[in-house]
Amino acid sequence: MERFSAAIGLALSVLSVGGAFDTFTSVGLLPKLIVAALAAALIIFSAASWLAKHIRPAQENVGFGLPQEGRSKLRFFLFAMLLAVLCVGFTWFAWYLTERFTLQLLEKIEADKSATLLIAPDASVDSVTIELPRKQDSACDWHDRSEGNFPRLSIQMISWDSPTPELQIDSFVYPQRVEIDCKPPRVIRRISMPARTTMYLSDDLWTIRLIILAAGGLIWLIACSAMWRWSE
Repeated sequence: MERFSAAIGLALSVLSVGGAFDTFTSVGLLPKLIVAALAAALIIFSAASWLAKHIRPAQENVGFGLPQEGRSKLRFFLFAMLLAVLCVGFTWFAWYLTERFTLQLLEKIEADKSATLLIAPDASVDSVTIELPRKQDSACDWHDRSEGNFPRLSIQMISWDSPTPELQIDSFVYPQRVEIDCKPPRVIRRISMPARTTMYLSDDLWTIRLIILAAGGLIWLIACSAMWRWSE
């Protein structure tokens, strides 16, 4: 049963990695995180079950009047650190998913101006249309903040002479970024994108990341407790 659980955990972890890099255009962030969490739980608890058998030092001639060797606290501590390494690895992977495979909107609003940064995910978004504020309300301009020279940002202004001009970005993909500066400050939220794409505000992403950290720590604590119990 232990080997079967380990095999399932390994298969799910491979699928989660494969899904993370091959099917991001069709699978949302939440399903990816759920698969990663299931893979983490199966692998970590399988490892805890195996390590529990080695917390007691090896002893020969058990049953010939010799008491059974007690559990080694040093071994438990070292095994708990190994489980922590596994938890950190899966936590980093889940964090990486939120960092690189989400369409992010970061806002910085000051008294006299605002800066809205749109960060592309690793999976290309076919088209993104950003409606700018009315010209009489705010003067806005855009800047290419991409972290690399390739692929080049494909952006064009639509209806520049209209009261509400728009920016259209085709094949928006990491590491492309576009920043929209407005004076006086304006919140830009009218952004159109494909139905399967979800845009995340920075506050929402940080909430998800805090949940990921809490889940990783909780899995580690439960795995350590189970390992100690299974070693009885």
